[in-house]
Amino acid sequence: MSFILKDIILYDKEKKGSEKISSIDLISGKGIPSDKHFDKDSNQISVLFVETSDMTSVPDEVIKAIKSKENFEKGLCHKRYKANLYIMCDQHPDLAIGREITIGNVVLSISKTKPCFDECELHQNNEYCFLKKNACFVEVKTGGIINVEDSVNY
Repeated sequence: MSFILKDIILYDKEKKGSEKISSIDLISGKGIPSDKHFDKDSNQISVLFVETSDMTSVPDEVIKAIKSKENFEKGLCHKRYKANLYIMCDQHPDLAIGREITIGNVVLSISKTKPCFDECELHQNNEYCFLKKNACFVEVKTGGIINVEDSVNY
């Protein structure tokens, strides 16, 4: 099983914009400094696992492919979910609560999976949702620096 950190995105709570960055120092128990999720209980960092056989794909291309699918317009969260970390993987991840993810010396723990909303058409019709299977929130157990292209131990 192979996992690679492909993108780190900062959603600045002050500037109300996003920025792709190549490395970041995660703070234990708090998350990404100046990010909108910083110091928010256990939902400190949002993560999207992108399953692909081509581990060199860039998340933007993968996201464009997902958005072109027929059910994208039905998904309430597809337009608004914003991941901080995009992790490319060669097989579907197990998003069990409490499962640890290690990137270098940094240890993250899955605190919550992406919830469904009753008003979502995909949820109402029991249709496939990419985010339900691949998105989660994590808590920083052990802080430190992570870099794009780091291997992810899962």
